[in-house]
Amino acid sequence: MSSSSVSSSSKSVSRSIKLAAAAIGALAASTLVVACNNSQHTRSAADPVGHTHALAAATVAPVGGAGSSQLPSVQAPSPAQAGRYLVIVGGCNDCHTPGFAATGGKVPESLWLTGNGVGFRGPWGTTYASNLRKWMKDMKADDFVTIVKARHDKPPMPWSQLNGMSESDLRAVYAFVKSLPVAGSDTSPYVPPGKEPTTPYVDMIPKNLPTGGGETK
Repeated sequence: MSSSSVSSSSKSVSRSIKLAAAAIGALAASTLVVACNNSQHTRSAADPVGHTHALAAATVAPVGGAGSSQLPSVQAPSPAQAGRYLVIVGGCNDCHTPGFAATGGKVPESLWLTGNGVGFRGPWGTTYASNLRKWMKDMKADDFVTIVKARHDKPPMPWSQLNGMSESDLRAVYAFVKSLPVAGSDTSPYVPPGKEPTTPYVDMIPKNLPTGGGETK
């Protein structure tokens, strides 16, 4: 293969990664916008996934004093309740809970955030949504906030959105996950590009890209 062909192929893969990441980011961003809009009025609503207890009565309140970034934060009777609300409206279960997206959320809370054996395959390789209960088992709240605020990794995890969450909301998510008993097993390890995964997977490679590699306007 000529050097120009290799260069063209590399550019095509790079564009595919950017397009897939942009689509994932847009979806995650729209989900978080819905979360903020739903939170702007104090409310006590029926659980949207069919459980008997209500969502946290959530309001958006600014965090920090004068001169701070004034990031909004969900307020609830307890951090764990606020975290549960954020997990639901933030779509965490869609990837991190087995069968959640496929069943429209009809998965018992005993299985929430226990990881997903179905991979997400794109130009970056194949990634798996981890078992958050096990991943956070021995983690301190401060460490969780530091990691999530700074981490940049492969799709479909919306790291840029998580990086922008308020510390209060991240601590609330931590409190909810830690309130759940450790359950489930580790998910499959990352599979690099060019290798075929042995598990089921969702194909996230963009299709019907314009000839010449240009982005659709």
